[in-house]
Amino acid sequence: MILITTSRDPSQRTRAFIRDLSHVIPRAVRVNRGKKSLDDLRLEALRQGLSRVLVVTERKGNPGGLRFYEASVVAIRPTAAHVLLEGVTLRRELYRKKPERVPRVLDLAVAYQESEEHGEYASALASGLGVNAVAAANEERDLPDSDVVLWIRRINSRPTASFYLTGARGSREVGPRLFLRAVVKPG
Repeated sequence: MILITTSRDPSQRTRAFIRDLSHVIPRAVRVNRGKKSLDDLRLEALRQGLSRVLVVTERKGNPGGLRFYEASVVAIRPTAAHVLLEGVTLRRELYRKKPERVPRVLDLAVAYQESEEHGEYASALASGLGVNAVAAANEERDLPDSDVVLWIRRINSRPTASFYLTGARGSREVGPRLFLRAVVKPG
């Protein structure tokens, strides 16, 4: 589905964040960036059979943004928008211990609490991740039937996105939690 990497010379926190993302995004492949250019990332994605690339950028040593790209045989192009982050909470910080292993996930859905701002975040993240299903969900019980749901909602008056494991045993947050700042559209 997607190749996940960082900007060059990432901090430990950013590396931990992409590891967390690779555990909850279906069929995600994590790659150390090193000195790879965007074109090298395109070739790596194609070699792995992936059509999308996610580059986690940094701001003051913390994950600062999600830049999505579409990789094709010809070129690598940015998607319609990228998302700026205000901060993140890693899985280990949510649980104060080593997080439980997330079972193998096969599909991902994006849901959001109904508001124009949350809808904009939801469509930017769904487009970047290559997910078609975007659903409105104001309560946990309204989450779509999917292995993992990226739910965008307001926590402590901040727009927040977090990954929820759903299924027969109910739903529970598995993290990481992303505090959203803005959607940046090109042009």
